[in-house]
Amino acid sequence: MRYWWPVNFAELALMQNKAVERLSPTYNGLRSGSIVTIASIAYASSALPKVAVPIIDRLVDEDPDTLWQLAHSLVWPTASVAQLMRPQWERLLADLAPGPKPDPDGVPVAIQGLRDLIREIGRFKRFHPGPDIDEAQVVLSRLLQANETYATEAATDDLATERHDGWRSDCAPLIDQLRGVLRRCWARAKNGD
Repeated sequence: MRYWWPVNFAELALMQNKAVERLSPTYNGLRSGSIVTIASIAYASSALPKVAVPIIDRLVDEDPDTLWQLAHSLVWPTASVAQLMRPQWERLLADLAPGPKPDPDGVPVAIQGLRDLIREIGRFKRFHPGPDIDEAQVVLSRLLQANETYATEAATDDLATERHDGWRSDCAPLIDQLRGVLRRCWARAKNGD
C-alpha cells in the first residue's frame, strides 16, 4: 500500500485523462469520473516490496547500454566513459549486497542483469583478455550462482533468517572481490595504463 498503491492510482488517473482527451472531440461534454480502488488484501511494510527491482536488472530494460559501458570500463579504465562508470559500479555493488534482514514480502534478487553483464564482459574478454576482466567474469558468475540458488529456494520455501544470512555471507566476499578488481582498474587508469 505504501509504495505501489499511489503509483498504480496515478497510472489509472493518467490513463483516464488520456481516454477523455481522445474521446472528447467525438463526445461533447465528456468529463472524467471518480476512480475507486478495491483491495481484498492490503499489505504495508517499512521495507521496499518484492517488486522493487535491483538496479542491474532494471538496466536490462531501461538502459542496456550501461551494461556494455560497465564491461568496457574494465578493459579501458582510462577512457572517458570509464570515469563515468565509477559511480555506477559503486552504486551497483552497493545494491547487489543483500540487506541485513529478510523482508517478509520477499527480497529482490538480481539475476538477469548479472547474466547480461557477464555476457558483455565475455564479449570484451575474447578480444582483450586480462587478469582483471577474467576475475570480474568469474566473480560475477559466482554471485549469479549464489543469487539463483537463493531465488530458487525463496520461490519454493518460506526461508528462515539463517538462510538469508548464509546468502548474505556468500555475497559479501564476492562483492568485496569485485571492489578489488575495480580498484586495480582505477589504479591502472590513474597510472595511464
